[in-house]
Amino acid sequence: MDEHAPREIELFLGPLIVGYMLGTLLLGVLIVQIFLYCRRFPNDMLGIRLTAWFSFTVSLIFTGLTVSAAWNTFGHLWGTAQGVAQIDPTWTGIPPLNGLLGMTTQLFFAWRIFQLTRRLWYSCLICGAQYFA
Repeated sequence: MDEHAPREIELFLGPLIVGYMLGTLLLGVLIVQIFLYCRRFPNDMLGIRLTAWFSFTVSLIFTGLTVSAAWNTFGHLWGTAQGVAQIDPTWTGIPPLNGLLGMTTQLFFAWRIFQLTRRLWYSCLICGAQYFA
């Protein structure tokens, strides 16, 4: 038996579990932010409130999928070769949600910059940078 195999598995799975934990921690930060937003700005425009709640909902689903993937890798299939070798099926929903959340955020910032500056080319620059990123 190879004496370096456990270290290789640790180097492979260690960053993955740290990423799962950080994602869950950031969801906690987002919950506090949405709570403070609702308390401090109850009379914000409906579009801004809907955008904030939409982003929160997508982030909640995103984190739910990553927690499910973490459970399948580190809970359900722990200690098996299949748990390390297989990509969890819940990952299929994560890239589209990530793109949707990023697009929503960038378009909101572009709209907000347009509202503040009244210069369309700033917003077009942001949307163009988003397209090529």
